[in-house]
Amino acid sequence: MTRALAAARLYLLNKWMLVWIPIIVIGAMIALTICIQLIVNAAGGRDEGVYFNGAFQAALWCIFGVAVSASTQMFPFAFALSSTRRDFLIGTLIAALGTGAGYGAIYALLAWVEEVTGGYWIGAHAFDLAGWVAGGPGPAFVLYGAAILFMFVIGFASAMLFKRFGGKGLIAAGFVVIIAGSALAAWAGLTDQWRRIAEWLVGQTPVTVGLYLLGISALLAGASHLLIRHAEP
Repeated sequence: MTRALAAARLYLLNKWMLVWIPIIVIGAMIALTICIQLIVNAAGGRDEGVYFNGAFQAALWCIFGVAVSASTQMFPFAFALSSTRRDFLIGTLIAALGTGAGYGAIYALLAWVEEVTGGYWIGAHAFDLAGWVAGGPGPAFVLYGAAILFMFVIGFASAMLFKRFGGKGLIAAGFVVIIAGSALAAWAGLTDQWRRIAEWLVGQTPVTVGLYLLGISALLAGASHLLIRHAEP
């Protein structure tokens, strides 16, 4: 466990990647959200509805990119420090859990601020998802923490896939995902399942979505374990 914790600390060697860049992105998201809403309000476009602009996803993609880059760089470095593949995998999952908890708390706090202030007093919403995560920071923390953990783990899995099979393997996996998604969409259309799918989606809560993401993250962690066993540093 000591070596796993040491592997987790490797991700903090470059604090710009895992700490400051995502924080800068979140700050830029807030600033742009407020600026855009001020422009909309000045043009007379604000009404009584509650909307959100989807800017919250920017930091999620940032975490994905950080996970891919950091995992690729730290994998050979961990071997140079006598860490095993198992140590690096466990250390990465610890880093992912910490990242999810930390940024999940930040997202939950921002969603709560938007809820209680009515969107920074001007109707600007980027984190509370049009009131879907209303009810305090708890549900938002579960949702966003799980989403950030998921993006970190899928980034790590992508990096290990590249290390194991190279660029061709990564492209092939992308095609498999696209084909599988297209097949499922075609099946839903041919069997008239879209209405049921929509009803199921509408019935979900932030907590249930967060739990689904945690389950998928666990599956991806298992896949990463299989990939890292034969991955080249």
